[in-house]
Formats: sequence, structure tokens, C-alpha cells
Amino acid sequence: MKKAICFAIILSLFLSLISCYAPVENDLVLYKNSGIPLKIAHFSDLHFGTEGKSYHNADEARTVAFMDYVVETQKPDLIVLGGDNIMSTGVEGAKKLVALMDKYRTPYIFVFGNHDAELFGEGLSKSYVSSYLESCGSPYLLYKSGYTDSSSENRYGNYSVLLKDVASDRLLGAFLIIDTGVYDYSKGAYQEITDGQTDWYRGEIERLNVIFKKHGGNGVIPSLVYGHIQLPQHFEAYKSAVNGNAEFVYHQDIKISDRMAASDGGNSGDFFTEMKDLGSSKGYICGHMHGLTFHVRTDGITLGFCPQSGVPSKNASKRSTFVYTLNDSFELIPTLITEQ
Repeated sequence: MKKAICFAIILSLFLSLISCYAPVENDLVLYKNSGIPLKIAHFSDLHFGTEGKSYHNADEARTVAFMDYVVETQKPDLIVLGGDNIMSTGVEGAKKLVALMDKYRTPYIFVFGNHDAELFGEGLSKSYVSSYLESCGSPYLLYKSGYTDSSSENRYGNYSVLLKDVASDRLLGAFLIIDTGVYDYSKGAYQEITDGQTDWYRGEIERLNVIFKKHGGNGVIPSLVYGHIQLPQHFEAYKSAVNGNAEFVYHQDIKISDRMAASDGGNSGDFFTEMKDLGSSKGYICGHMHGLTFHVRTDGITLGFCPQSGVPSKNASKRSTFVYTLNDSFELIPTLITEQ
């Protein structure tokens, strides 16, 4: 009888210890060494599909060689696939991409772009691609369908990734991924970030703030947002920087046309307002515009573009992309890496 009681006590203590260390939330986690900057490679607009036939995809071997070069020379701690990763090739395209990325043995984030799922046949729609990414079993892929906006059939890729210290398991910050939708052919415009997504973003920051404070964090959790399509404020910030009212983090000489700002700047301005008000996110980094590279800091937030990493034509100019260093305060330092 005494042996049974002792066993029950030991079992109870063991289970209580497990509960202390078990994660409360079903969160994706990336670990780093506190005090050592994180290195992030960003590949946007790869456009993997049927080589030579799919839009913007002319030389897959050259695209992969450029990616190999960046990963081998820069040795990033994290890779961000910034959207338009595959060209409506559905689950089969996603399988091919996962196999390619897993060879780098580096954690990577998948951001949905407008071209990743434009066809709605079985196996091609975003719901199928999202389900595959969640269940594929890749040890390196950081993806989940965290919030699905019921008001839009095409918003599955809204989720967060927590950044923790490898030694102490202390929460250091977070990456929030926003699904900016597809091109709406019925309206002749890109979809906007919805009110539901903005509400989700606010709720997610508030949830993470609670965890951050429990881990000894002082104030608001630092974070970054990744989306494929830019915010209207990207172009507004550029004009402000040209006039000396905002700070260029990475300079580029371009002319912002009214057509450019109007046609691809449809995502709701309310999202940026929410970013400012919450005071968490230090940047919103996107792709989509292919040739743009400028990064501007406005209201404490860096708004940046990564150029197209995929090879769009046989005689395409050298490809470039950004590799960032990110410190514990989530200050981004971009370095442009160009194809050799």
C-alpha cells in the first residue's frame, strides 16, 4: 500500500513538472541565441511553375543557383519566402518547393502571394495548398493556417512565429504573417487586408504581449510583419523620405507614379494605423513589385520592398535580394545580395 502511495506521489510530481514546461499555446517557434543578431534571407516572387511557360518563370535552374549562392555565402538563420513562390501549380508545386527548401536545412516561412493560388480547382486552391503545407511534415517549414477570414475565401495564411532564446526559452519577439489575398478580376484590383485580418493582428499582438511580460519582457513585444503586397504607406513614406520627412533605410531613386500607387496600393490603410497604435511591429516587409528595393522608416516602422528573386526572362538582368540582420530590439539592417 505504501509503495502504491509513493508511486502515486512521484507520478503526480512528474506530471506537474511536465505541465510546467509544456507549451500553453500551439505556437510555431524559432530559437536563437539572445544577444546575437538573427540573419534573415528573403526570397520573393520566385514564380516556380512550368518553366518557360508560366508568367515570370523563364529559367528555374538559374533561380535555384541564385538561391543556393545566397544561402551558401550568407548562411541565414531564417529564410522568408515572400509570396508568389509558386505559379498556381497547387499541391504539386508546393511539394516541389518544400523539397527544394528542405535541402538548405534552414527554418523558413511561407507567405502567400497573389499568384500562389489563383486557380480554384481541386488541389490548386489555397485551402488545398495550405492544408498540404500544414501537414507535409517538413522539419524546417514554419507555416500554419492560424486565422482564416470567413469574409474572404482566399485568406488562409495569417499566423505568427515566436522567436525565443535557445538557452532560457524566453520569448524575445515575433513574426506575424499576413495573407494579402489575390487579384480580384471582377473588380480589376488587388484585394485589401480585411477588417477581420486587422482585428486578428490586434488580438495576436495583445495575446503575445501577455506571454512576453510573463517571460520578463519590458513593455510591448517587438515584432515584424511579412506580407506579399505593400501597404499604401510604402509609397507615402517614400515621398516623405525624398522630402526629408522620413528616413531612408535603403535608398532607391524612382519616381512614384499615381498609377503605381493607386493600382497596387489597395491594401487597407487601417492596418498601418493599427501597427502604429499597438507599437509592436518594427517593420512591414513585402515583395510583389519586382524591381523595388527601397526601405523607409516612418513612425518607427520600416516599410520595405524585396526585389524579384526568380528569373523572369532568358536575358534577365542579375537577380538580387535582401539579407537582413535583426537584433533583439528588432531593428532591421538590410544588405542587398546580387547574383554573381
